[in-house]
Amino acid sequence: MFQSKPFQPQAALERADMPWVANARQFSKTVSAALALPFDVAQAQYARAVEAGLIQPSLLRSRDIAKALDGLQKLLLGPWARRS
Repeated sequence: MFQSKPFQPQAALERADMPWVANARQFSKTVSAALALPFDVAQAQYARAVEAGLIQPSLLRSRDIAKALDGLQKLLLGPWARRS
């Protein structure tokens, strides 16, 4: 019996005769990482404040901070935000 494979646009774009697609994808990842740096710094600053005893450790508060930073990143960076 014949079984068809689902259409995969990514596979079609990764052909050897289109090296610019891989370059564009790598550039997009680099830009995304650079734009996300302030959000990583904010998360690290929160962790350092907890380690220093300035903020009481709390798993719920840590979750809320992570969710808030993730939402803010998606709002401000749009398509360049990291996918979680």
